[in-house]
Amino acid sequence: MRITKTLFCEFAAAPKIARFHVNDKEIYKQIQELEYGGMDGAKIGQSVEDQVMELFDKNDIQAPQGDFFGAINDSSRLFAENAKIIYQPWFQSYNLLVRSDFLVRNEEGTYDLWEVKAKNTVRKPTKGEPLKEELINDISFQRYVISKVLGEKFSGKCFLVYLNKDYIRQWELDTHQLIKKEDVTAELLDNQNIENTISLMSTQLGLERRAFESMYPYDNEDHFSYFGLPAPKESIRAIPGIGPKKKVLYELGKTNILTLGEEEKSLLLSSKGEATKASDYVEMYQKSETLMDTERIKTQLSVLEYPLFFYDYETISSPVPLFDGTTSRQHIVVQYSVHKIDLDGTITHKECLISDKITDNKQVISQLYEDLEHGNGTYIVWYKGFENSRNMETANMYPEYREFFEKVNEHTFDLMEVFSEYSYFDRRFKGSASIKKVLPVMTDISYDGLDVSNGVIATTILMDIATGNVPAEQLEKHRQNLLEYCKQDTWAMVRIWQELVKKIETPQ
Repeated sequence: MRITKTLFCEFAAAPKIARFHVNDKEIYKQIQELEYGGMDGAKIGQSVEDQVMELFDKNDIQAPQGDFFGAINDSSRLFAENAKIIYQPWFQSYNLLVRSDFLVRNEEGTYDLWEVKAKNTVRKPTKGEPLKEELINDISFQRYVISKVLGEKFSGKCFLVYLNKDYIRQWELDTHQLIKKEDVTAELLDNQNIENTISLMSTQLGLERRAFESMYPYDNEDHFSYFGLPAPKESIRAIPGIGPKKKVLYELGKTNILTLGEEEKSLLLSSKGEATKASDYVEMYQKSETLMDTERIKTQLSVLEYPLFFYDYETISSPVPLFDGTTSRQHIVVQYSVHKIDLDGTITHKECLISDKITDNKQVISQLYEDLEHGNGTYIVWYKGFENSRNMETANMYPEYREFFEKVNEHTFDLMEVFSEYSYFDRRFKGSASIKKVLPVMTDISYDGLDVSNGVIATTILMDIATGNVPAEQLEKHRQNLLEYCKQDTWAMVRIWQELVKKIETPQ
């Protein structure tokens, strides 16, 4: 069995995933797709590595050539020739295999490891701000293997290279400000720790499944990642707010069935000694399939003043800031849809989508200002935390619109809260307040059949449009699909609001 950096890190974090990686490629592929969706990790990582290269003289960078074995041999040649900077060298020591990002020759003539991450946060927000465990495992394994191969030619020093979250792009990209480099050598695992993990991997990953699971019993891991099967529809994971209650989840999860009886409710209550969102859900689940607090909904909706603007954003995010005034991984508004309802019931729709190969989103924001009528209305969204945050980030980019965005945020109504706070409850939501779960229960429409049916697909296409990577003959089709998807989001809110109004006005 070949032990790669990826496999080592997987075993350290979640042994069952590592076992699927070795023994069941199909399930492993499904787990990866569920976790990362349509995200192209290699493409994202490459964009940051390209920026790191800007820190060097291009003539000093060399990369090994050839296929797998050829690249390993060519890496050895480059080290023998004392190349200054080696990009993506390969190292193999017995069954251990690593491909690193950069090996950089230092003043002493030995090599330092530069590990590049497309991240702008690498430490835990806890006391002492320790390095995240997945990064420790990643770099520690690399150092161990490289030391075996290079010996004294490797300094042992390891630098983590990542993105400066505080850097704001102004005109030309300043790579020296964007990229941060930090010596993390002292925070890595010692050789004995790594060797112990490698030994466990060598003896355990080939075990029969039942024997392996006896060593690593189910203990609140993600259901699919552990069992290789989707969680049952009536899974306890449908209970909102249960995630942090690991001990309770483990007790309830031994059978993975959502019985939701008095015993389960008692466990949830005792876990904090007071009513929680999870215990509220259990109580409502026990009472009825559908529950509606009419008076509470009336109170919630009573704050709405016409005209009503149901609006939704689509955004793009990149590790390397794309536009002036943006930071690493900032969500940039590049599309919106607005359904406006006047007091007389008239409904109008407005929308806007970026053009291809753009360098800013000013045109989108300028039209948004007009379509939201300068902030004079009530603004209805689904999860205001997202839109409100985008509004203030955009206000920082364009200070002339700050007053407008502050007015919008001040007069925002979050329609999702009717469902997340259980003013309206339906078992068919399966514990979710997602609009994609609520919509088909409340109305006769859904997202099925749309060419763009979720945010991941939309973001991927929007990024390609913004960076000019959509073939000209496909551009118009993509634009129409995106407009249809975003329009569906705001029309969905309109239809759900209409159904709520109908229900609270109709005697039960």
